[in-house]
Amino acid sequence: MESGVPDAAKIAFLDHRLGEDKALEWAETRFHDTASPAALQYLLNKLPDVGKAPFVAEAKKRGGVLLSVLDDFGVKEKREEARPLAVYLNLLNKAEALSGFNIETEKGAIHCRFFPHEAPLTCLNFAKLAKSGYFNSSRFHRVVPAFVAQDGDPTGTGSGGPGYSIRCEYNELNYDRAGRVGMALAGKDTGGSQFFLTHLATPHLNQRYTIFGQLTSGMDVLDTLERLDEIKQITIDETDAKH
Repeated sequence: MESGVPDAAKIAFLDHRLGEDKALEWAETRFHDTASPAALQYLLNKLPDVGKAPFVAEAKKRGGVLLSVLDDFGVKEKREEARPLAVYLNLLNKAEALSGFNIETEKGAIHCRFFPHEAPLTCLNFAKLAKSGYFNSSRFHRVVPAFVAQDGDPTGTGSGGPGYSIRCEYNELNYDRAGRVGMALAGKDTGGSQFFLTHLATPHLNQRYTIFGQLTSGMDVLDTLERLDEIKQITIDETDAKH
């Protein structure tokens, strides 16, 4: 037979011209050698349940497109139900104590609520930095009218940070309204201290920048901010978070 002929065509030729046994023999060898999906499909279609077992086991080990073939034949992995890790539960319990934060700027106060359930790590990190005075006297190094006001860099250059990064926490929240508070990034999982507040809905940011807060008062202050306006301090409200 000519090289370059699809496996399914070769198997069909062998089955028609030389019989099922020859086709099964070729398909078995082909599957072991190349993990051919067409060969696996033929084997599962022709063999009895007992005969299928070793091929099913091998397909599960190899994974990839072979799992799709198994799905087509109703063979699916039994997966243990996901359970929160103890460390995550501990993180969540701590984050739930955070209800909001107050940004005192030279133009006035902006109050925001936290989303501790949706972004516990980000909320805890932000609260820790605020309590340490990290944001005191920092300046909004980036202000784009009708888009965002960004702060959290003590150097005021847009390239500074706390010296570490945290992972992104993408969640069901979207940038579908003004006043969203998100983590600024230089790439996935590079968040640290820089954050931004949105002036308008900005759907193009969805699932790209972790949302961890929402402005609840002070939109008029946000709209008056200019580049290099100062944050005097950020204080944290620690009461029962309400969703």
